[in-house]
Amino acid sequence: ALPAAWLVAALATLGSLYLSEIAGLIPCQLCWFQRIAMYPLVALLGVATLRGDVAGAKRYATVFAMVGAVLAAYHYQLERFPSQPTLTCAAEAPCSIPVVNVWGFASVPFMALAAFLLILTVLLLARQAAAPNGD
Repeated sequence: ALPAAWLVAALATLGSLYLSEIAGLIPCQLCWFQRIAMYPLVALLGVATLRGDVAGAKRYATVFAMVGAVLAAYHYQLERFPSQPTLTCAAEAPCSIPVVNVWGFASVPFMALAAFLLILTVLLLARQAAAPNGD
């Protein structure tokens, strides 16, 4: 389960880096906050995978994934209902305008929300492997 969660975090991180560094899209302030929640998950889940530390991954990565999911959900609803006031929008990168819109609903915050929720689901379903020394 941990390698799957790590893979989701790694793909989400690579996707966000592609959009900003290769496609040239400027991330809005809420996108930056979501990145702050996603990027550490690559390292946390990678180390937890190598160590087989499901309990540690649940303890630390769940917090990042939950915060990121809340931010992404707020950002997504802000895109869907852009007339609401917000303190996070900037003129050069407004939070309420989707820069990517796949299938008419899958924007960057939607994809981030899906990644955070998938990571949370995998972590919550992960079971600690039976350690031979009783740890």
